[in-house]
Amino acid sequence: MLQDTLLAPRPPWLPAALMALVRHEVLSLRQLAALVAEAEHALVSTLDALVREELLAVYHPITHANEAAIGPVFALTRRGYRAVGESRVHPVRRSTLMIAHDVLRNDVGVVLELLDRQGLLRLLDWQTAKSRLADATWIVERSRAVRVPLVADALAVVDASDGPDTFLIETDRGTVSAKRMALRYRGYQSWWRDGGPARRFGSKRLRVLTLVPDEARLNELRMAALHATEGRGSRLYWFAQQSVVSAVDPKALLSATWRTAQPDDSVSAILLDVSRAKLLAVEADRT
Repeated sequence: MLQDTLLAPRPPWLPAALMALVRHEVLSLRQLAALVAEAEHALVSTLDALVREELLAVYHPITHANEAAIGPVFALTRRGYRAVGESRVHPVRRSTLMIAHDVLRNDVGVVLELLDRQGLLRLLDWQTAKSRLADATWIVERSRAVRVPLVADALAVVDASDGPDTFLIETDRGTVSAKRMALRYRGYQSWWRDGGPARRFGSKRLRVLTLVPDEARLNELRMAALHATEGRGSRLYWFAQQSVVSAVDPKALLSATWRTAQPDDSVSAILLDVSRAKLLAVEADRT
């Protein structure tokens, strides 16, 4: 772990921040501040110093017009990984598009981690490595068999009240065509019917969550999923705007309404069934 010096003592929150970067690989300033329970401005000088020491890399990803600004994003360098005792080798150079995508994906993991700390749910697993997520299925397309790779952006296993739920998370930024997403949803439908969740993840309760930048994209992809079920609809597919996951207000996820791939356009649902009694108990402990 990094050593203090007489002229520059390390703040007490730093080990937790570095371990968070080991877990998530890239985190925005906002996410890091939430995970170590400090104000954003309190982290800046220390993080800047670690960048100068080449222990951290800092990025400034550009977001799309319909997305909120992300701000500075930090990642451990190879030297940084060695300093915290991690032997894994991670790429230091990353495209700004991939960084923005990964930060938005990590919003979900950060929020679930914070809700776990508050006692509102248990986060049993969080995976982002493609090797841990990848699977594939076959569908019939124009009278021929087509292999559809299925690699979600993340997997979360959560127990909110009545046993584990598995979520496969798709972070959509509007860069993939609706036609291609429809093929992916058809693949998920086939994979689910063939017992893919139980075989690949040991899960009998799985949902595919798609987070989108705006309402127009939500409607477009919801219809793509509805068409993937030939209009019958399915509660396998859940859709919400990216804003429902916020490190600044993690409990917003518990009251957010999601849309499902149902023929009735007005149907909405709550993703996590956390009891009101548990919410009130957490509030009482905080006061």
